[in-house]
Amino acid sequence: MEGCPGRRQRDRGAKAGRHRHQGHRGLQAEHPTARRSEVRRHLHRRLPHRHRHAGRREGQPGHPVLWCGPVRRRPGARQLSGTDYIKGYENGAKSVKSTVTVTINYVEDFNAPDKGEASAKTMIGQGVDVLFQVAGLTGAGVLRAACNAKVYGIGVDVDQYLSLPDSKACIITSAEKHLQNATRDAIKRFKDKGKQTGNFTNDATNDGIGASEIRNLSPVPAGLTDKLKQATEDMKSGKLKPIP
Repeated sequence: MEGCPGRRQRDRGAKAGRHRHQGHRGLQAEHPTARRSEVRRHLHRRLPHRHRHAGRREGQPGHPVLWCGPVRRRPGARQLSGTDYIKGYENGAKSVKSTVTVTINYVEDFNAPDKGEASAKTMIGQGVDVLFQVAGLTGAGVLRAACNAKVYGIGVDVDQYLSLPDSKACIITSAEKHLQNATRDAIKRFKDKGKQTGNFTNDATNDGIGASEIRNLSPVPAGLTDKLKQATEDMKSGKLKPIP
């Protein structure tokens, strides 16, 4: 399950950008000797309030818009997205049981636990017995629904067994980004070499991702822990590609 902004939100942000860009070119043509900063200030005052601020509010870094639709990236950059999580989960499930059904739903919001809970209840009513959410705070509602229905939940980004104690009774593991490792490595790079540019990738090869400790499975299925360790090693070596 993934949160994603609606088309209307994206269109408003794009419209604001077009207004600013077109207005800037027009004013610059009218006043060729004016400094660009003066043109920007004049344009900012002239635009309606909703166009001045919509682009920043709805397109700023960290807003869900970065998870959906085209995103301008640096050449060669690889960014983990919600669809990567979803496809990796689906491929993993089908590698164990090829006939398994994976149901996907988008709630179009990363900050609405109630929407997540309602959507999860619908999916549970359809027979879903494991819920893996990729939806920010909305996912907290998904895990709450999983616990109430006594089905399994899987966390995301961090060990949500620890970060969402109200839902720890049903969380069996979490797909983690090892943020502490990324932070440690960034500090070390700065200490050793000062400011640097470029992209730094954190993945299986440098312990940048992984699965949290298995919980709420008693007993843990025989061989499961070893299989997970082997899968991680195979990702490090390149033998296993979760998203071919």
